[in-house]
Amino acid sequence: MKAGYVLDANEHVIKEVGRHWIDLAPAVISAAALTVAALGLAYAFGRFRDLFPALITGQMITALIMALVGLAALIFLTGLWVYRQNRLILTNLHLIQVEQHGLFGREVSQLSLARVQDVAGHRNGLLATILDFGDVEVQSAGQQDNFIFVNAPGPQQLADDCLQAHEHFIETHFNHMPAPSPVVTEEMEGGE
Repeated sequence: MKAGYVLDANEHVIKEVGRHWIDLAPAVISAAALTVAALGLAYAFGRFRDLFPALITGQMITALIMALVGLAALIFLTGLWVYRQNRLILTNLHLIQVEQHGLFGREVSQLSLARVQDVAGHRNGLLATILDFGDVEVQSAGQQDNFIFVNAPGPQQLADDCLQAHEHFIETHFNHMPAPSPVVTEEMEGGE
């Protein structure tokens, strides 16, 4: 599997989602700003060369422009790689969250569908409502921390899909158990 998680023998992926494209916006905006700065510097040096101090040469400006463009490309490619690594994977047995924290920090968390108690999708704000993205929070039984998958596309639908997978898991795995025998109580007659 792409995310570095190996599925069990009888496990299959129901749904796999990445983060909403809005999560990539800071890297794109930063890279675009650096590219515009490089283009502005190139234009200014070409158009108003006489206003620059004599110590600044064409080679210096070219090196600075190339450094700005290189930094822009590095920021964009790093942001794109981190963006593509963040996944929420819903299988018939587990909910798996892969979180990439920068280039060198990765966390893979797994939660059995049997431990899911509640799943909620949240959209906060005008932009999140218009673009339909938000957080999906999965509450689990026990002392395990809740899963929170941020900037998920269609958070309400994703929450519904997780709940349906949980219900299907419960039906297929726990309804085959024999029903408990009823407890019979006898009422005492005659005041004994």
